[in-house]
Amino acid sequence: MTARRTASRLALTAILLAGLLLTDCGDTVNVNDGVTVIPGLVQVRTQSELSLLTGVEQVLGHLKIGPDVISDDPIRDLSPLRNLVYVAWDLQLSGLDELGSLRGLANLEQVGGRLDLSELEMLRSLDGLENLRDVGFGLSITENPRLESIAGLSGLRGVLGGQWSIQSNPSLTSLHGLEGIEALAKASGFDGALGIRYCESLVDLAGLDALAELVELDLLWLGLPLAIAVDEGVLHDPEQPSLEICAFIERTNVLP
Repeated sequence: MTARRTASRLALTAILLAGLLLTDCGDTVNVNDGVTVIPGLVQVRTQSELSLLTGVEQVLGHLKIGPDVISDDPIRDLSPLRNLVYVAWDLQLSGLDELGSLRGLANLEQVGGRLDLSELEMLRSLDGLENLRDVGFGLSITENPRLESIAGLSGLRGVLGGQWSIQSNPSLTSLHGLEGIEALAKASGFDGALGIRYCESLVDLAGLDALAELVELDLLWLGLPLAIAVDEGVLHDPEQPSLEICAFIERTNVLP
């Protein structure tokens, strides 16, 4: 172990013992003082660090949860986030090999930026996100090999913005949970785009029944008869698309 890494670990130990959390703003937040709002970016790498967020209700920046390297204190339990209601920018959970549930996020209502759920090896469902009402810049659900259901997103309703990507989830069998979404619109330079790729167990588009408008569509390597991409009114690979896909394209006005 290098001297630099040793010093960093010792510094982190001191922070944990003092009950302090450092943010990218240079602020030192004493979470033992009942802090409920944290400014700036917060990056959490271990379960011990996550425990410092107990009682926090708002993060006024990005919240990134995931290790930089293999840890002897992996994150298995999100219950320290049970009071979290709002993240102003992106919420990212990535590379958490031992996390099996999102139920610790049961009170989360709004993510101002993008929600990113990626490389969560043990996750089978998004149960626990039912109170989530809004994601400002879209959603990314990628490379979750055991994920079977996204029904936990049922609280998302109306017109939402940004880029939505559901990709490389080979066990995903249904899009149920997205029934309340009516349109994907442009948001801060992000087109209202929907990409569903490499989800080989997905055999229909049920769950997108209310979606009536979006800008771009990309369907690739699904369990449907044919995958297509629609970009700015151009249908790529149009050979004999299924009736379900044709009806979906017509309903969402993605083609002129």
